[in-house]
Amino acid sequence: MFYSSIIGRVIRKTYLQPSIEDYEHLLNLHSDGVDCPCTRISIPYNTFVIQLEVKSYHQVCTTDVIERTLIMGSIFEPSTTYTNRVDFQSWRFSFVDGLQRLCRLAEDSITNDIQAFLASTMLVYQLIPRTQFDSEMNVTLNRVKLATPVAFTRILDLLRLTIHGNALIDVFSLSWNMVMAENSQDTNVSFVSISTNQYTKCSCITERSCSMAAQLFLPNDTSYYTFQGLVLGCFLLETVLQSSLSCFYSMTCIKEFRKVMNFHYPADLEQWSNETGNPIMLDAAATRFSVTDTIEMMAYNMFIESWTTNVSYENLFYACAPKQYDQTLERDYGLQEHSTGLPPAIIAIIVISAILCFAACLSCCIRSQQHQRAPVDYVNSDHTTIANPYQLQDVRSPARIVLVRPINNVGAAPHSQVLPSIYEGPPPSYDVATGSLSSLPPPFTARVQ
Repeated sequence: MFYSSIIGRVIRKTYLQPSIEDYEHLLNLHSDGVDCPCTRISIPYNTFVIQLEVKSYHQVCTTDVIERTLIMGSIFEPSTTYTNRVDFQSWRFSFVDGLQRLCRLAEDSITNDIQAFLASTMLVYQLIPRTQFDSEMNVTLNRVKLATPVAFTRILDLLRLTIHGNALIDVFSLSWNMVMAENSQDTNVSFVSISTNQYTKCSCITERSCSMAAQLFLPNDTSYYTFQGLVLGCFLLETVLQSSLSCFYSMTCIKEFRKVMNFHYPADLEQWSNETGNPIMLDAAATRFSVTDTIEMMAYNMFIESWTTNVSYENLFYACAPKQYDQTLERDYGLQEHSTGLPPAIIAIIVISAILCFAACLSCCIRSQQHQRAPVDYVNSDHTTIANPYQLQDVRSPARIVLVRPINNVGAAPHSQVLPSIYEGPPPSYDVATGSLSSLPPPFTARVQ
């Protein structure tokens, strides 16, 4: 019993062709010690990731609000030119087209990243519990959600650097002006001088983030209206990214700039929106972004509002295709079945303590028995003098010879010898005790008790 309480017995059970119900039922009973090896250790994510997609994008990508407010009701065509190249009237069509292209680029990038992830595989040596599977998949999918915008940001920054490097041949660039000079009579070559557009704080030729507020100009290059949130950058992409859509969240602001731009159709935007069911302004309550966020901020987050994910543990189980699972029991100890179920180390300490206590009690009993055999004070005992040492005398009552000494040694120091007890049991379980004193020199005195 003591050995089996310290050295536990290990029991291993094997179940063939398990079902997912049997496996989860056994896990509920014994969370540890259940092994279920997979026959397929490389499983594609698309096997058990049922759904992984963007649930909703920002309204700027899913609705035509920007296009309706900036183009609908205009009497000018996109090919119309204006005398002032920085007039937003000449940029608004390109602005809308650039914003739509940026949205499509983000959506295509997300689709490619999701497909690449689902085509990758997960290594599964053995089946894991459902709770652990859900936890690990949440971590994995969150990493995908974070990594996708990071990759898109790198691509977008590369495009911005490339455009800035090709600034001199960019049709939409504002960092140069071409002026035709007179022909040289000597060489018959036309010279073109390039002058930079110098803004108040920076130059587009050295810094791509240079921008100015989007404005409308009169034929004499006098500004008469400044748009809220919209800016004019050095390039088309910078114009889109550095602009804010704050004006498009306000019906008052939309009506104001449409009136300035002579957009008279429809006359009542709100009524037209209610009749057609088409939104005419952005809804601030339907986005996680701030109203004042730039398009760059939204583009770096790929205009994503929310994700939809769904994974199936059952599909993982069937793809794993386990043929058996093993259960290992390591808590079946010898004393545990008849005791309180304590750990083996505690049981061993209890058993050792019990043995030590038993040994201590036994030692005390032996010492107590020896103490009872010790001679009592002979002052109160009866003395019997035996004159003839060669004669046996019978003691007819319960008695015990405990001390003898010679008689003739008067005046000398008493010399005593202890005789072994004839009877070792306690009285009165006997009737007669007899002592033989023939081995002592005569005469002697024996004290009988």
